Amino acid sequence: MDRVNLSHIHHRINEINIARGFDDPKWNTIGSIRYDGAYGKTRIVEVLTEGGCIRELTGFGTKRETYKALAMVSRVVDWDYIKRLS
Repeated sequence: MDRVNLSHIHHRINEINIARGFDDPKWNTIGSIRYDGAYGKTRIVEVLTEGGCIRELTGFGTKRETYKALAMVSRVVDWDYIKRLS
């Protein structure tokens, strides 16, 4: 992959959220993960409360670093099991 952009990151986040049981999570859906960015850096966070309290899953890094962290999580998920549940 030559260049990682936000659409790649959002695609991986959607895969993981669906595997966790969230089809279309809002910004305050407890247990969902989401992208957060500031000053050109990105990170992945998990929502802990309806008020928007978050837990940092990855530190701030480049988009490529964030994408690689999400790819590792996606490899761990048993996609065949998820498909059987559908």
